[in-house]
Amino acid sequence: STKQASRDTPREPPWLAELDREGIPRSLQYPTTTLGRLLDQAAERFGDTSAVVYNQNRWTYRELLACVNRVAGGLSRHGVRQGDRVVLALPNCPEYVISFFALHKLGALVVNAGPLMGVDDLRHLITLTAPRVVIGLDLQASKLIGATKDSSTDRFVWVTLQSYQTLVGKLGYQFKLWQSREAADGSPATHTAIGQLCENAPARPPTVEASPDATAVLQPTS
Repeated sequence: STKQASRDTPREPPWLAELDREGIPRSLQYPTTTLGRLLDQAAERFGDTSAVVYNQNRWTYRELLACVNRVAGGLSRHGVRQGDRVVLALPNCPEYVISFFALHKLGALVVNAGPLMGVDDLRHLITLTAPRVVIGLDLQASKLIGATKDSSTDRFVWVTLQSYQTLVGKLGYQFKLWQSREAADGSPATHTAIGQLCENAPARPPTVEASPDATAVLQPTS
């Protein structure tokens, strides 16, 4: 019957009608490109527009690209190559954005590890993905080093958020660092601060033509 046919016909989601009224297309054509190249294009088109805002600090797209290229150059000098898997264990901070794009500039795979992930979950993630490098927060050095024991990881790049803190916050941050550094002192891996990584690094990383179809991110569930 007509009523039965009406019930069996799937209803269109109501928000599609709203898109039509506003003249917004229902589908978009995405360019065939890579994440690293997208940042190049954004800096070219919107160079003076704010790209990252963190506390009282701002980076334009042009400034962000310069930081990304410098970190990518430093990572390349420290042996990160196309296809390498790199664990990114950072909270929401500018260095996460910079490291994320720097790795894609080199055609490396980002292995996301949330800052609240426990040692057992981190160890399981590292066993599954076999990364050579971990980029992590210096305050979590003890946890990250413990999770990579007897693994393929042979280098750590440490990010500090101390410079973003108030004077009192910097003192508290420093106190916590003393506890984390004890773990790093007993680790056989190579340890480098991200600032040291960028010293004498080339302003532009090596040109890597990553395939748009290559895996970019390995994202574990929570």
